[in-house]
Amino acid sequence: LILSMQVCQLRLDFVSMSGYLTSTTAGACLDTFAAAGQTGVNPPTICGTNTAYHMYVEFGLGSTDTITLTNTWNTAGLTTAKTYNILARQIDCTATWK
Repeated sequence: LILSMQVCQLRLDFVSMSGYLTSTTAGACLDTFAAAGQTGVNPPTICGTNTAYHMYVEFGLGSTDTITLTNTWNTAGLTTAKTYNILARQIDCTATWK
């Protein structure tokens, strides 16, 4: 839901996020959360426990630009409970603190 046509960023606050499985290989994920906007400058894909962390996602400058949020769960991870509560905040393009 866009409340303003001047929104350029989305801040995602992970109030709770756990159960996203990691691999035994360092830096590899089995279950993932990804956010992608229109600018091609996207935050890294994440996994594991991310409670109390946040990320910023760029919309782009077009009035029809979108952001896609994707949860991908490996079949091995389907038996592990996933929990997530994500607060989304819109950031205006003209915000001085942006």
